[in-house]
Amino acid sequence: MKIIIIGPQPPIQGGIADTNKELCSLLARHHQVIGVSFSKLYPSFFFRKNENQAETDVPYLIEKKISALNPWSWWKTVQFIRREKPDRVIFHWWTTYLFPCYSFISFLIGKGIRQGAIIHNVYPHGVE
Repeated sequence: MKIIIIGPQPPIQGGIADTNKELCSLLARHHQVIGVSFSKLYPSFFFRKNENQAETDVPYLIEKKISALNPWSWWKTVQFIRREKPDRVIFHWWTTYLFPCYSFISFLIGKGIRQGAIIHNVYPHGVE
């Protein structure tokens, strides 16, 4: 089966990227996996770039295609997914900030591709 997983991938740091990497690595044992990651997740003035973010060896392909603030990159991602013709697309969701981006991609890749989501932080941290 060909599976595309959309979400942060190394060298992006953090728990979601680590979880996504492990999921992709496990699935890559028996399936063809493509991780579609972010070329730019947040505006650069929010975070200092860590120069020590080295590429990590992974047993699957990583495509850095999505700029969270650039709808043109969303369209290019849709075109990439359509060309790849995956059996499944899985979105790794952890913040409402990505709603416009993920909704655009999900809607336009079409009904012929089965889609799902892994949802983290359904409720923001600290909310009881």
